[in-house]
Amino acid sequence: NTMYKINHSTNRINKLRQVGFSELGFSERNHLQEWLANQPDALGEELLIIQNWHQNLEALEQAKVGLYSNVGPSKENWLNAGSGLGGVHCAMIFNRDEVRVNFVLGRASKEQNKALFDLLFAQADSLNHAFGAPLSWRRMDDKKVSIIEYNQCFDGHNRESWPAMIAWLVAHIQRLEAAFDAQIPNLRTALR
Repeated sequence: NTMYKINHSTNRINKLRQVGFSELGFSERNHLQEWLANQPDALGEELLIIQNWHQNLEALEQAKVGLYSNVGPSKENWLNAGSGLGGVHCAMIFNRDEVRVNFVLGRASKEQNKALFDLLFAQADSLNHAFGAPLSWRRMDDKKVSIIEYNQCFDGHNRESWPAMIAWLVAHIQRLEAAFDAQIPNLRTALR
């Protein structure tokens, strides 16, 4: 979206240059909370998502979940954290009507992703048990990636639902990491 400033005295419009927070000397993580507390109606969709991730990351830190310790808030509706195996990661997804935790097989090779998925799917019962609930196993033959996920419905744009939503994400990303972390050496071996 391009924005313009109107100069009433010259009757001209001037295109405004878009700048990032860092160019202005601000840090999203350090300043966003204060801005929104002072001006909550400034919260557009991007800032809503960033603030949600900020609160999620704080909750993960308080719960001593190290998986996202090197990840900052994003304007995207997902946050990824590496698994220790290139192209394979955990993700938290924040949508308007649901949140999800994903274990993503997204290496450069579609064939590798499908082979890794098949290796994990052969252990689906034990991985579902380790996670504590039946996961959704999405091989997606027409796509490069394969995803194993678990979701919960929430009104993501209703800030009153955020505490429960954040608690759900913290609990379930820990369960996802615990279930799949032990599989990373097996996946690495399968790629050799």
